[in-house]
Amino acid sequence: MDSKERNINLYLLALTPFALAVIGWALMGMTPEKIDAGVVTLAALTAFCSCYLRIQLPRVNIHLTITDGLIIFAMLQYGGEIAVLLAVVEITAASLNMLRGTMPIKVKTIVINVWMQALTVFAAHYAVSTIFGPIDRILQRQEISSFIWLLAAMAMALFLVNSVLVAIYTSLKKEMSFWAVWSNNLASAIVLYLTGGVVGGIMIKALEKGRFLSACCGHRLFWHCLSYIPAIR
Repeated sequence: MDSKERNINLYLLALTPFALAVIGWALMGMTPEKIDAGVVTLAALTAFCSCYLRIQLPRVNIHLTITDGLIIFAMLQYGGEIAVLLAVVEITAASLNMLRGTMPIKVKTIVINVWMQALTVFAAHYAVSTIFGPIDRILQRQEISSFIWLLAAMAMALFLVNSVLVAIYTSLKKEMSFWAVWSNNLASAIVLYLTGGVVGGIMIKALEKGRFLSACCGHRLFWHCLSYIPAIR
């Protein structure tokens, strides 16, 4: 085993106990009352979008989709436990879809992706809950400024944690500098995560007011913003 594979294995080993603890926390927090038609529909939509509406960031094996907005919506509407499990479903579906396709991907890489996604969503939920308190109370206040700050914090927490975890893995895999990997994709990742926050926020407001067509506008805004990201291959 060369040094690169050894370092990747050590990274996987380091992530595993924390990721299993997070997934266990999410499963223990689930009750039959929390699983309704909306959750099932959201899970199916997330899995579909992760497989067929994927954007690859340049020069690295990172795929971002409108599922970022759906996960933020789930965190706002259903709580951190469902958001974590939804993130696991999303990245697993995307990875298995790549495994079935022409893009080679190792089982080890799938596991690392799942662990990183679970840790990312949990960290974002924990950070936002620590800073702002219970999310449902903020939504009940109907204060637009607090809502915007909540969305911005949630999107930036997702960005910071995920970009760091992915950059560490990519730097080990490609034997590159962490800072080189992280900085190369900084602008694109920030735009995508902030736009995911916009999508999630529009969906919440559309749900609150019953104007479901507004959610479609949110998805159109997402793709409009993507047009400003140069040369995504």
